[in-house]
Amino acid sequence: MKMFNKKSAIFSSVTALAFLFLLSSCMKNDDYTEIIGEASVKIVNTVESSEPQDFYQNDKKISTTAVGYGQTSDYLTIIAGTATTVTFRNSGTATVNATGFIAPQLGLKYMMFYYFNSIGEGVVSGLLNDTNAPAAGKIKVRFLNLGATLSNSINVETSASTPLVTSLAYNYASPYHLFDDNLDLAVKLTGATTAGVVIPNTAFQTGKNYTVWFDAANPTTPRYHVVLEN
Repeated sequence: MKMFNKKSAIFSSVTALAFLFLLSSCMKNDDYTEIIGEASVKIVNTVESSEPQDFYQNDKKISTTAVGYGQTSDYLTIIAGTATTVTFRNSGTATVNATGFIAPQLGLKYMMFYYFNSIGEGVVSGLLNDTNAPAAGKIKVRFLNLGATLSNSINVETSASTPLVTSLAYNYASPYHLFDDNLDLAVKLTGATTAGVVIPNTAFQTGKNYTVWFDAANPTTPRYHVVLEN
């Protein structure tokens, strides 16, 4: 699942694209009627050097509290059913750091990320959230690589040596993975023989869905951030 920036269509699964952001891929015709409603979105700031960010849709401020690095907002209500512009801005200012064009579907839940691409440009991108929670004793997790400075892609496996993600490249997200809630996760770069970091099972709650996004402490050490979806 590739994360896409504002210059291209936006995302979804590895096997079948389910576009969240429809840009203007579909031309309107005389039989087309827009049905305007609402969707929900969590805002994530992944830029370590950034000031806290406000989130806007069509120049209307949506966020109620500025989101600092590593922080995630509660679900916010946005307009759905039509193409709109969204921006991340330094809190309390008109300074726009990243702009995206989206057309979320009515009633769905999303996660939107502010991050830097590999050449240091601010990017808005996002993912559609899974609203179906796993059964008790299980957790459901997807992984997102935003570590532009990492020297290699990312592998993730459980403490039971079950591979979850293999060679997750920068700017890509994995599908959701379901596993027992008592397992730690080992994260290492492709080609490494030992884990660069371990995510303890205590980072998760049974019966919940999560996104884990990675950035980099240095070129060989990924850092993880756990975001609860439901």
